[in-house]
Amino acid sequence: MRTKLVIIALVATMVASCQTMPNASSNSASSGLPYKALGTEPFWSLEINNADMVFQHDKVVSASNVEVRPSFNGWRYTSPKITADITFAPCSDGMSDRTYKDTVTVMVGKETYKGCGGGIIAPETFDNTSWRIKSINGTAIPPEREAIVSFADGRMSGTVGCNRLGASYTYAKKSLSFGSVISTRMGCQEPLASQELAFVSVLSASPSTSFTDAGALVLTGKDGAVVILEQSI
Repeated sequence: MRTKLVIIALVATMVASCQTMPNASSNSASSGLPYKALGTEPFWSLEINNADMVFQHDKVVSASNVEVRPSFNGWRYTSPKITADITFAPCSDGMSDRTYKDTVTVMVGKETYKGCGGGIIAPETFDNTSWRIKSINGTAIPPEREAIVSFADGRMSGTVGCNRLGASYTYAKKSLSFGSVISTRMGCQEPLASQELAFVSVLSASPSTSFTDAGALVLTGKDGAVVILEQSI
């Protein structure tokens, strides 16, 4: 019986060590750093980059020469000022429909903060969600402009700020695809006209779908054009 328990413990350690996680002794480009986590009630943030950690709440706390070791189903980062436990378990931020890859517990002095990290898990559905267009081909959309797309009952509808746009859509295997885009025919001034044309071009070209760690939706056309959208809460 004792032999079986030892084997189980070794297997658990091997599984944890095989997970793709930041490593305090690795180069950030190869290890996925910086690793970011956040919490609500109260709001806080944590960033781990190489052997450094920075925690922000009511003040900024920094720690250097951070040590990292595997924990059960995760990793633990330790320093005299900050300890962070990262567990590979889905986590809701409690403020939206977003689900993150990891559950994170941070200890700063005598205070403990619980939250989420490791990037957003792709949603199971887009139905009944709305997204604000943040940028098109690297050009930010002014925040005062109406630039919203909504998804419901297999239809996408929205605007870049001029014409009303619509198309059927499907979402399968974490990828969006769109049918033919229909549009009203109002004349749009520049740069709005070019931005609208670029947006429609991306939708019409079977864009690839990805998500940033912050949960932004990234649609990339076959010609490399990129539209970034942020979910409205």
